[in-house]
Amino acid sequence: MPYDYVNNSDGVCWICWAENSFDGIDTGDWMLGDAFLRGYYSVHDHEQERMGFAPTTTSLKTRPVRGTPPSTPLPKVDSGFDPSLNLLMAAISITFGGVVFILFYCYFAKKSTQ
Repeated sequence: MPYDYVNNSDGVCWICWAENSFDGIDTGDWMLGDAFLRGYYSVHDHEQERMGFAPTTTSLKTRPVRGTPPSTPLPKVDSGFDPSLNLLMAAISITFGGVVFILFYCYFAKKSTQ
């Protein structure tokens, strides 16, 4: 149904899917997004690597039928993100914020004594 993939906002229709590319490289995948999930509750079980869907009480959508799991597991994606960078960035931000605070405090303290 068009309801599943078209969003009408202020008289402008938007098709709610997009080609997925990573760093400009075409992966051949498509993102379907929230328009396809509209009308469903979604539950994500990260430990068991599964998802579940159920129509909301006001939805016109039918209950999804259980499909066949893939014959090979999906590959794990390494984002290359190092969690220790969060700690480093937090330390830098706190240090910078402290220095800025001290400079402003000294500036305004000096100005108020003049």
